[in-house]
Amino acid sequence: MRFEYEPVPLSGGGVSYQPRVDIVFTNPQNGKRATIKALIDSGAGMTVLNAQFADILEINLEAGRPRRFYGITSSAVGYDHPLTIRVRQDRRNEFLITCAFLPGLQTDALLGQSGFFENYKVIFERYHNRFQVIPHRT
Repeated sequence: MRFEYEPVPLSGGGVSYQPRVDIVFTNPQNGKRATIKALIDSGAGMTVLNAQFADILEINLEAGRPRRFYGITSSAVGYDHPLTIRVRQDRRNEFLITCAFLPGLQTDALLGQSGFFENYKVIFERYHNRFQVIPHRT
């Protein structure tokens, strides 16, 4: 599946072009779903969602396993929960992964190494303003 980099307004003005894709996240415990525009982030260690989506998916946030995240200037605690993910345009491939819900995340979702990159091949073609996402089945 091919996608175009999306323009995202910057708070100080200007635009950043980012590889974002619609992901359907499903709570396997109750079937609740949310389609979230997520940033593909090869530098992220795992897939992380903004904690606001725990309510939408009817997940008790703090019932998950706590996980500490470290940034450049601070740290925060997120909570791991199992979710299924799939690219919205691909109804054939769905994967059960562990996602962390992180209060205060500055975006809706990050698709990281654990969870996303282990299930999808991603080809960045920034010079063409596009990228590809290809499901990987073992």
